[in-house]
Amino acid sequence: RDRMDDTKASLDKTGASVGLGKTGATDGGEAEPEWDVLGGKRVLYPNGNTMSYFKKDGSGTVYYPDKRIAVSLIAGDGIPPGIYTTFFKAKGRKEVLGSFDAVGKGSIMYASGKVALCTTASGGSHYAETGEVLRMWTWEKHPL
Repeated sequence: RDRMDDTKASLDKTGASVGLGKTGATDGGEAEPEWDVLGGKRVLYPNGNTMSYFKKDGSGTVYYPDKRIAVSLIAGDGIPPGIYTTFFKAKGRKEVLGSFDAVGKGSIMYASGKVALCTTASGGSHYAETGEVLRMWTWEKHPL
């Protein structure tokens, strides 16, 4: 059994998943997961829109309340295998705010599109929006 099965069993045991309507909201207004036939876990906002959906392999999507994608997680079999994560802007054009590979190499952007944080296999750097380097470091003991 995996973690998704354990979580589902726990919800079933407590009765938390019993009687969920289309919105997935309990009487307290909190979203509870809905389980689909593929074993995916779906959590809904109180208005019925999907808040998040995750598969057993760890891949999934988190949505803003207006149905736009906030975070996308992709389970990759590449080199290295693992979860690849991308963050998207909430409003306006669909723009990437940040992205990280399975071992943590990636970057976070300012709303202007300029790099705020960058991590690599050997270290990382933090930048002001003007481009000035605020901090740089290396992963001396535990390289990526």
